This record gives sequence, C-alpha cells and structure tokens, in this order.
Amino acid sequence: MVCSGIVRLSRVTPNGREVTLDILIEGDMACAKEIFEMRDTHMVTASAVKPAKIMVFPKRWLFETAQKNSVFAINLLAAISRRAQMVELDAEHQATMSAAQLAACFLMHLCNDHRFDPHGFDLPFSKSLIASRLGMELETLSRTFPVLEKYGISIKGKHVVLRDLEAADAHVCDNCSVRESCRARLSLQRQRDDEQPPQAKKHSG
Repeated sequence: MVCSGIVRLSRVTPNGREVTLDILIEGDMACAKEIFEMRDTHMVTASAVKPAKIMVFPKRWLFETAQKNSVFAINLLAAISRRAQMVELDAEHQATMSAAQLAACFLMHLCNDHRFDPHGFDLPFSKSLIASRLGMELETLSRTFPVLEKYGISIKGKHVVLRDLEAADAHVCDNCSVRESCRARLSLQRQRDDEQPPQAKKHSG
C-alpha cells in the first residue's frame, strides 16, 4: 500500500519496451489480486516516481486474515473489483477515444485524485510517463496537448489549467459509458457549481 509519494507499475514486453500499467498515489494498493494466486513472483515491477513510503504485507498473512475475517475479505475483494473495473474502462477508452480525449480524461482524473486546484496545477510527473500510461508515444502526446485548448484545458510547460469544464464534459465525458458515476467528473462539476455566483446557480437550476 502506498502511504505517500507516487509509484509506477510497469512491465517489459518481449521486444524490450517498458509499458506503464498504472500510476499509484497515497491510499492505492498494488498486487492485491496476487494474494489468491499460486506464484512466488510479482507480475509487475514497482518503482518510485517520487520518494515514497510503502507499507508491505506478507502474502500468507493477508491470505489467512481473509480466511478468518469476513469484513477484511469483503474489503479486499472490493478493492480488487474496483481495480478490475478501471482496467475494463481503460480498455473501453483506448478503443473509443481519440488521443486528445484520453489525455483530457487523464488530466481531469489527475486533478481530482491529487486534490489539485483545477484553476492551475503542475504535472507531478514527466510527460513521458503520462504518454506511457496512456499507451502512446511522447511525440503523440506533445502534439495532442495543444488540441486540448478546444476541450477547455490549457497546458504551458508542466502547468495545467482546467479553464472550461463544460467544454471538457461535452468533448470527453459524453463519450464515456460511466460518465454519470465518474468520481472525477462529479467532483469537478460540484466544485464548478460551488464557484458560480448565486444568481447563476438559480438560473441554471
């Protein structure tokens, strides 16, 4: 479990390419499903992107605790289920979204997950890592960032501003099957609504 910092999960393909599977932050878990699998080695490599504190639990202890404690087992299975759902959603997005939509969605989630200010924040890790996480080349991501202007997202260097969430919602979230329950979208939407003047809120209602 990541207690602080940022951790990258990756694998190396047979042709030597390193692929980023996930980027973990405080509160995230790695390798939870491997508790129930009969293998002695991890299927992924974990490396700290920034100085990190990690809490490590012995596999045997976790397995035995899950057998004895139903609440613990349910919470563990719930965490594994959420991770599986995110993998499915990633696959959907890769199949249905453009590079610009993928990047915009990632930045919205990044802002929400790290509790950044949507009016302006700096990327917490490199653009090459973001490109790897999104399954694209760095050159593709660099060409994509200027396109995000029409999606209401401005990027200058490492600085990001989500200046028009309505545009991002229309161009990105409308193409996602879980838009109505997306944590990042709902959180940013609430923040946008809270910032509206009282008359605007009354008018929009």
